Amino acid sequence: MAFNFLGFIYTKIFINIVVENLTTIVYVEIYSSKGTLMESIEKKFDVSQDKTRMYNFIKSYKKESPFHYISIIDHSSTQCAVSTCKINEIDNLNRDSKIKLVCYAKDLAFYTLESSINSIKREYKEVGVDFIFSPFLIMREFFKDKIELTMAMFILVEESYLSLAIFENSKLLFAKFINADHLLDEEENPYDSQLLDDDSEELSLDMGEIDLDDVGFAEEYASIENLDDSDDINEFSEESEIKKPLSVPEEKLTLNGFGEDYQRFVSIQESLNSFYKDEKYDSRFVEVVYIADAIGLNHELKGYLEDEMFLSVYSRKIELAKEICNLAKIEIK
Repeated sequence: MAFNFLGFIYTKIFINIVVENLTTIVYVEIYSSKGTLMESIEKKFDVSQDKTRMYNFIKSYKKESPFHYISIIDHSSTQCAVSTCKINEIDNLNRDSKIKLVCYAKDLAFYTLESSINSIKREYKEVGVDFIFSPFLIMREFFKDKIELTMAMFILVEESYLSLAIFENSKLLFAKFINADHLLDEEENPYDSQLLDDDSEELSLDMGEIDLDDVGFAEEYASIENLDDSDDINEFSEESEIKKPLSVPEEKLTLNGFGEDYQRFVSIQESLNSFYKDEKYDSRFVEVVYIADAIGLNHELKGYLEDEMFLSVYSRKIELAKEICNLAKIEIK
């Protein structure tokens, strides 16, 4: 009761961290005790430099109110999404590692290794972390109305990561998380959307049962309306002009000789082939792809998918820092 009462006195401060290749973005929103947005600030820090400046920046806002909440995305290679919340319904359980499983709805859950959660907490122990959000949760909320009404592949594109999922009218058929900087063969990575540890903890969405320090999530997600009221299908762009065959610009070549967009295309193509060929997936023919673009893609990835795989591709810009801030605000309601 005292905690709730104090919430009407102090401001609420949401601090959101997004790690990119060369920079770390810290985005802050400050709300009055009445819930009015007072200020929003975004600052970038060079990841190659000492983190002291970034930590001091975060601490300067933490000390302004006891009601501060720090959020970050889970980019561990061993996290993904599954189509059930019941441990006994998941095949090929891995018995070697302990995994945290958190339910979104009765037919969708997100998981990650507990050691990965602990690693993130250790890395940011100087400032603390309150919410660690799955990229699949961000994707699910960003494309909420599309996922609930269609059969399609959904992809969240970050600088070094791809979060890929196939949904049919809200039912998850396939999910895969890809670290584009450190691609692993399937045999080397024992974790995909069907592989979990039998010591996993089956959690409900009751706020009293979930440790918010481990994975940020709330029961309200199951019934929340679309977070982005302006998210209309018309906002998705599809180029109508006839495209010439795509080439990889020389300046875009990476050390292994391929452009970044082409590498992303190959990863997506291989993932889709796995969905079609592996008997453990209830595969359907995918015709449409929705891309949440967090990095400002050019036309090349879209072109590869359309020209080489004959997919209809729609892309929309996503501001990750603001998206995880929205999730944190829902979390504390």
